[in-house]
Amino acid sequence: MDKSLSPQTFSKRVAFLISDQSLIQNGGIGQFTKAFVEMAWDNGWIVDLILDKPSSSREFLAQFVDKVGRVIHAPSPLTYGHHTETFSFTDSVNFEKQVNFRSAFMMAMQGAMYDLIVCNVPETYMPVYSTGIAKYVPTIFYTHNESMIGLGEEGVGPYSAEYVEVYRRMFNLPKIFVGTQSQSNVDRFYKKGIYTVALPMPMTERTLLESSDHIEKSGVLYIGRWEERKNPSEYLRLIKETGLPARVMTNKNGARKFEDAFKSLGIENYIIGESLGPAAKVALIKAAKVFYNPALKEAFCYTMIEVLGHAHVVTLNEYEWSKEFEKYPSVHRVAKKDAVKKVLELYEKAPSSDALNGVVKYHEDAFFAWSLFTNLNYVVGSDKNRSEVSKKTDFWYHDHIISLRRFASVEDIEVCYKACGKERLNMIHSKTATWLTRSDTKPIVKESKTCEDIFS
Repeated sequence: MDKSLSPQTFSKRVAFLISDQSLIQNGGIGQFTKAFVEMAWDNGWIVDLILDKPSSSREFLAQFVDKVGRVIHAPSPLTYGHHTETFSFTDSVNFEKQVNFRSAFMMAMQGAMYDLIVCNVPETYMPVYSTGIAKYVPTIFYTHNESMIGLGEEGVGPYSAEYVEVYRRMFNLPKIFVGTQSQSNVDRFYKKGIYTVALPMPMTERTLLESSDHIEKSGVLYIGRWEERKNPSEYLRLIKETGLPARVMTNKNGARKFEDAFKSLGIENYIIGESLGPAAKVALIKAAKVFYNPALKEAFCYTMIEVLGHAHVVTLNEYEWSKEFEKYPSVHRVAKKDAVKKVLELYEKAPSSDALNGVVKYHEDAFFAWSLFTNLNYVVGSDKNRSEVSKKTDFWYHDHIISLRRFASVEDIEVCYKACGKERLNMIHSKTATWLTRSDTKPIVKESKTCEDIFS
């Protein structure tokens, strides 16, 4: 066949469910999404982003959307006004968001099949699990909420105890995997009788894997929102007592709060980076001498990995989450009363070059762990499976769905997965669709409506 008639193909297709609220520049979950998409692309996989509603952070999405297959959201998303009225001062289970994710996930299943499903926020767990697709596709509930892991102080953060407990109980459901950021988290879960898989988050910006020794450095860095969990008041105390330049990376609201705080404290030497893009973010990180992170709790502090190859890192030893990073030579866990002294001491020293080597290894390990997991062999179906799919040889999955002349149900989709069992159909993925073949014939390029066009 003429190669010009074959689209670019991918070995795996990943359904990556992420809320619009979390798909933002300033947040670890959004940054993980970007890093995951880029890692998948490098591995020859394609990722579909499945959202609860249309993206409100198009500038952030534009940074990596060229490596995304499809961006799918609920066609008529429910609003969250009644939810926020019900829970005015703390957040709890958002049923409207769960319905939106169910609609978005089923819409995604009209147009393509998947080799891996990553549920990246708790509200996606029930919508995906309830479909039963986890019987056929490795499905990961990924941990980001600190309280679900059991780190930090209770009562710190926006989520209610009921919210945490509902989703934590779901970790014991059959036919799913709980993916978490580190082996330390795996060990914590194991003590609670929950089996998890260590699937580290790859580096957000690849240039952070390159040395910054040639850059002139100054200032003490803070990264994060202005919220109790991140403990900005402790950072301000340290800046005031050390008299060192302040360097802050935060969102729009945080920028306003920090500027007001600096002025009220008489601190004049400061730089505030608001919602920075990749290049500006890397530049600010690489130019800092010390990163002070007094956070009260973290599931896994992504910013530590981003910074510790370029600056000394000082964090507080009274919080268990920071133990994860004490193996790196540039990380110093100290008591709060000793933080000022330690920062002043480190400010005059260059950080160890060995720390960057450790970060590079971490990034490589993340690639390896995800690659290993996606090769998990799920054998589904049986020789007794007979359907219209069983009679077909080489065809586009979405053409089969369209031929049903209705919105495909879970049972319709299950038939296709069963047909991909032992000695049956193989999946080959283009950027936006799935080709099913018994003969390993390459996909044929032709004009065809997508299911999103038809059913939206």
